Amino acid sequence: MRYLPWSRDQFHERLETFKPSTWFDKPKLVNAVECAKRGWVNKGDDRLECCGGCGGIVIVRIDQTEEKRSSSTDNTAQDGENSHDTDTSADDLDIDDTLPDLDPECPKFHEMLTSNHVAGCPWKTHPCDDSIYKFPVLSHSHARKEFVDRAKELEKMKNDPLTENIHHPLTADEVEKLTGLFTGDAESKLLILSLFGWSAAETPKVLACEACHTRCTYIPSFGFRKTGARDDDDDDVSMDEEDEEEASFDTIQAHKWYCYWVDPEHNEKRQAGWRIFYKLLTSGSSSEVSQSQIQSDQQNASSTSAGARIEPSEAVAMVKRILRGQVALF
Repeated sequence: MRYLPWSRDQFHERLETFKPSTWFDKPKLVNAVECAKRGWVNKGDDRLECCGGCGGIVIVRIDQTEEKRSSSTDNTAQDGENSHDTDTSADDLDIDDTLPDLDPECPKFHEMLTSNHVAGCPWKTHPCDDSIYKFPVLSHSHARKEFVDRAKELEKMKNDPLTENIHHPLTADEVEKLTGLFTGDAESKLLILSLFGWSAAETPKVLACEACHTRCTYIPSFGFRKTGARDDDDDDVSMDEEDEEEASFDTIQAHKWYCYWVDPEHNEKRQAGWRIFYKLLTSGSSSEVSQSQIQSDQQNASSTSAGARIEPSEAVAMVKRILRGQVALF
């Protein structure tokens, strides 16, 4: 691949190589965008290679670091048992502290994105500018055209189990305002999907985001069942409602956390891309966003990307969706 740090097409070719199956649970400092900006492509589990062929390699394996720390903790505990030391401090009891201990390792991994290119490789000294991955600046007419085009393409997904139920943060008034922009008879759920950057891929029955290169589909599973209220006690009904929300296609969480449609870090206004897009569509200006909305976007992004790790409750919900066959990412 030629050295063209200004080429968005080449940048996205590199970004697309990062898969959840091969680049998972990595520190935020070595997320896919940071790696692609510095000329790296994902080649197998935890492995990066220079796209320019300089021979540079980066391997990031957090689990090995954790194993070393765990082994060190175990050895310390064993030594303590052998010495029969009963004076145990509060610090000795904090054995579940591997996540904070990983923080010092993160800058080292990030520095490797530069240092592991060989001498003379242009990526070593001149990576892509940060502007290579920003929410695009659109005019009102351009934004409206993109919105309508995606909504029309999504028509072929309207009866797909993947889009049967969708979860989104819009209010009823916002949904009504959004549907008023479309002169056809498209279902509101398709318009909402379009608003959040989702389109129908060329591959049948696949939703796609071209910004973070996520692909979602529905794969029927043995354990799948639709949820619904039963004539049982209130606890059972509330569990069904919770299951139904988990089974819905989440227009935000289905994106990769660093996607500019949901991460406010990728534009000067510090707003999630979908919110900028909504304001462009409904008012013709992206500047009319309240401070509370901006803070909400930043808080959501912070909770999603902190340490580039998934919260346990979020991970459980994700596994439930996969077991139901509701969504598969690839």
